[in-house]
Amino acid sequence: MSTSARTSINEKTQFSLRSLLCTMVTVSMVFAYVRLFGTEGANLTVLMVASAVCGSVLGIGSGRAMETLMWTFVGGSLALCCVLSADNHVSMPQKYYWVEVGVFGGAYAGYIAPGAWKWRIIGVLTIWLKFALVSLLGAIGPLAYFDEWNALFDALLTLPVLLGLTVLVEAIYWLQRRHHIALDVWAAGIVFAVIAGNFGAVVVWNLWYA
Repeated sequence: MSTSARTSINEKTQFSLRSLLCTMVTVSMVFAYVRLFGTEGANLTVLMVASAVCGSVLGIGSGRAMETLMWTFVGGSLALCCVLSADNHVSMPQKYYWVEVGVFGGAYAGYIAPGAWKWRIIGVLTIWLKFALVSLLGAIGPLAYFDEWNALFDALLTLPVLLGLTVLVEAIYWLQRRHHIALDVWAAGIVFAVIAGNFGAVVVWNLWYA
């Protein structure tokens, strides 16, 4: 079986009018969650949306504009929800950092066609080196807006996060081909699961340290 045949996706179930409702639900869930965090949440959302628009440009040249746009917003939304839940345990520069990791990790995951693992790994390593450099320079550079140990931890953690996002995207494409469910539906489920998990973590934290 050829690569194109193995990686083809049913266009009728991808980005159709029927999936529009799921997209609206996903966006509504993210915005409703962000509103809980006031100005900080609004600022991070503006950064995420602006970065996602820039990141999605990658897909125009490859003919995968919609896939790139979707995964850019999904990656950015997941990172946004997670850093907001961290509250004061993570500094604002770190929150900006992780939102950018989610956005550009998602953009590249959508830009590469399903099954192209060689290019996925090369891209992940390239993006990781870029963000690791930014993190370390932020700790030892003239601005020094990162704590040294936090910067090292962020730099090391970025690689497994990017790899995890890549595996997640490939798994969703496989499920989409197998079950013919729109990618938007899977995206809504992922975002809902992360938001629910964050709420659960906050509840457990408050109960444990109350």
